[in-house]
Amino acid sequence: MITKSTASFYKITELITEAIRHGDQHPPTMDLANFFLEDKQMIHKLFKVLAPRYKDYQTTYTDVHLIPDKCHLAAELKKARFLQECVLELKGNPYPPLPSKPKPNRESLTNILLREANKEFQKMKLKSESAENKN
Repeated sequence: MITKSTASFYKITELITEAIRHGDQHPPTMDLANFFLEDKQMIHKLFKVLAPRYKDYQTTYTDVHLIPDKCHLAAELKKARFLQECVLELKGNPYPPLPSKPKPNRESLTNILLREANKEFQKMKLKSESAENKN
């Protein structure tokens, strides 16, 4: 399934690949860059900065980071087939990398509190079921 984020990923990757392969003297590559890049200063950056940076890369030039759903209506939005937002990060940029998804930590305060609350809920549930069975 190709979403909006993966389509952007493929466009950027294809654009950088074409810039590396053909350079700025190739009219179809210039047309492609002119079409996809709204900011015309980015065309210069594509050929003079990004193409030289990625010419020796053997892997992809980008990382896709999905932005977590912060809306309480996230489930309803997904049912309506709204696309999840993402950030497309170019590898080797001078800025600090975006944080990756945090690994679950069983000993974090939130997880300890949730685990204890779940235990109490299960006890209350068993008590109410046993009281119903006695009646």
